[in-house]
Amino acid sequence: MGSDDGNLDGMLITEALHLLLLKDDGAIETLPLYREYFAKAALLVDLVVEGTITVISGEPAQIILDPTSSILRNPILEHGRSMLRVGDTVEGVLQRPEFDPLKVVEESLIAAGVLERRSHGLLFRVERTPIIDAGPKRMLISRLRDVLTARREALPTDIALLVLLNGAADAPRILRSEADGLSREQFAERMRKLASGLPIAHAATAASASAAVNAAVTAAVLTAVLVPTVVGAII
Repeated sequence: MGSDDGNLDGMLITEALHLLLLKDDGAIETLPLYREYFAKAALLVDLVVEGTITVISGEPAQIILDPTSSILRNPILEHGRSMLRVGDTVEGVLQRPEFDPLKVVEESLIAAGVLERRSHGLLFRVERTPIIDAGPKRMLISRLRDVLTARREALPTDIALLVLLNGAADAPRILRSEADGLSREQFAERMRKLASGLPIAHAATAASASAAVNAAVTAAVLTAVLVPTVVGAII
């Protein structure tokens, strides 16, 4: 899993989003298309947080590579960085099937003992990765509950994760009591308020991460990947 730098309890946003979208039996809480799209967006935000890229707002949103970035030690981040080229845009990268980090994320969580790969079926084998250690997901949800109730200072990674979760699925439904019965639109408004209260120390990372999330959600709406109400979740 990601390095334990205090963000998301040692998980990358990509890993945390996948875990939140995963049911105990390995089924996904949302449609495969939504899962793939927002997994790619989460990977871009992870690369922003790592300092490997910067995203500049615009139409289209530009991805600027850090020429000094070396080989990344995390296989998920390396998967993403290895596929980026000079001149890439957020919208363009999100349309590439090969940018989807699903397999490498699953392998990371399997190696950490959180998931297990299983196959079932007679004529047609179906592969799933059920949760075998619920501890990390419980800790993650507890963290997000504290962020949502202002018992914990929100970091750019927390806000990006919550916004992406609300785009990929229905965050209040998945978080249940942790979302305090909010509608999807009310949840989006809560995210905007949290983002406006971020400390100055996080401003640069938050701005670039926000540009990546903003571009991802906007592009998703324009290409009819999800319903227009998700626009309200942009930070």
